[in-house]
Amino acid sequence: MGRQAKLRQQRKQAGASFPSKELPPDSSWSKFLKKPVSTQKKENTSLLGKFKAWLNPLPKVDKYQACLESHDFFEENNVVLGAFAWSGYQKKHQKGIVFVLDLDDSNPKIDYIPRKLIKTTMPRYGVEASDIPAIDSMVEIYEPETDLVLVYVNGAREMSTAVEKPEMTPPECYETMRKEI
Repeated sequence: MGRQAKLRQQRKQAGASFPSKELPPDSSWSKFLKKPVSTQKKENTSLLGKFKAWLNPLPKVDKYQACLESHDFFEENNVVLGAFAWSGYQKKHQKGIVFVLDLDDSNPKIDYIPRKLIKTTMPRYGVEASDIPAIDSMVEIYEPETDLVLVYVNGAREMSTAVEKPEMTPPECYETMRKEI
């Protein structure tokens, strides 16, 4: 079993003990967040599909599901996330991550976590200690004027991280959202 498979297995086992701690209330922009339309395949109800399901009752696990959900979420909300990143960068005066906790059907919780607090804050949300240096190095190299670092945790408690580039620059996103409110 490879390192990544072991990490996924540990996350799934730790899923039951994932903290239910709520993120702090985010800005008034959270009302603009949209949940992307689910792209999961529906169950095959044909006779052949039922027979296949009977032969293999274990559900197929998509190891890239968190990445796909994170990308869909970003595509649907890139202006809001860009504005949130720029606002956090301006308030905290340092680079950081946009952390999205999307555990259920309600609105996802978002928070800006500055770089100096990543090591202490992320374990509270169930992020493995071995993943934190990778997140920290992403924060070190991204440019806040053009990009943002998105850390997304889905309903299955799987994490996806990426340096994303919104349609507009984060300062432009911020100005756009300020006009919306």
